Amino acid sequence: MPPSRVKALLLAVLVVIIWSTSWIMLKYGVQGIPTLTLNGLRYTLAFLVMVPFLFLPGMRKQFTSLSRNDWKDLLLLGIVFIALAQGTLALSLVFLPATTASLIVNCTPVFVAFFGIGFLGERPRSLQWAGVGVNMLGILLYFFPVQRQDNNITGLVIAFACLLFNTAGALLSRRINRGARMNAFLVSLISIGVGGILMLLAGLAIYGLPVIRASGSGLLIWLAVVNTAVAFPLWNYSLQTLTAMESNIISNTMLIYVAILAYLILGESLTGQQVLGLVLTAVGAVMVQIQGRTPALLGDTA
Repeated sequence: MPPSRVKALLLAVLVVIIWSTSWIMLKYGVQGIPTLTLNGLRYTLAFLVMVPFLFLPGMRKQFTSLSRNDWKDLLLLGIVFIALAQGTLALSLVFLPATTASLIVNCTPVFVAFFGIGFLGERPRSLQWAGVGVNMLGILLYFFPVQRQDNNITGLVIAFACLLFNTAGALLSRRINRGARMNAFLVSLISIGVGGILMLLAGLAIYGLPVIRASGSGLLIWLAVVNTAVAFPLWNYSLQTLTAMESNIISNTMLIYVAILAYLILGESLTGQQVLGLVLTAVGAVMVQIQGRTPALLGDTA
């Protein structure tokens, strides 16, 4: 396996582990703020932390060299992948149980795999398709039985909209980052700024001014700096090498880390069925990476 791919895989796994801690922090320490407003605050603060780095000579040069098409792509990425995907996820949790919303959103790699063929020309190999299947089986087993959603069409529509926005954002992220066309830090800075400010404005318009307790302010700053300002550039850097489907399967392993952290920190127990589901989720993720030495482009043989 090429060193660049090993590096990309390790960075992606590291970022997913970092992102997994967000769920624990939100449940454990940052309370009383609507999720939409909280996400807006988190991403906007991250943007403000990242802006001073634009004054570095090398970064400023790359920033000023962005073309009009580059700006269109980055603005679209911020709107779709940050504002709309995160915003609809927050709204879906208002109408649906977290397990139902998570199950729907965790189906993103399947859609990314299919649409990536036409949008990116990245065709998964046979073992990778099998890995996606095993990964999805593990996720379904973890969440089974799924709670019925009688007459909750609104919540389901919002959750499926989140799934589509996640899919579109994942494909666009890969297209922007593939081949290091743009600096990963700039990709993160602009998309985070656009998406964060839009979410914050929406949260303020819907819920009004939030009350930020002193006990949760430190965690909010940590989420903004470490889990966003640091993690997103690393994730975008890994997308210079990993295909959209490969990175999304790694993202799905967040379920494993969240479950482990919840067990260790919050004392939440796991059933035998859930443990088996997590094992299958991990096995599927590994299977996807085995034949992922190079992207399989249209016209290649499987």
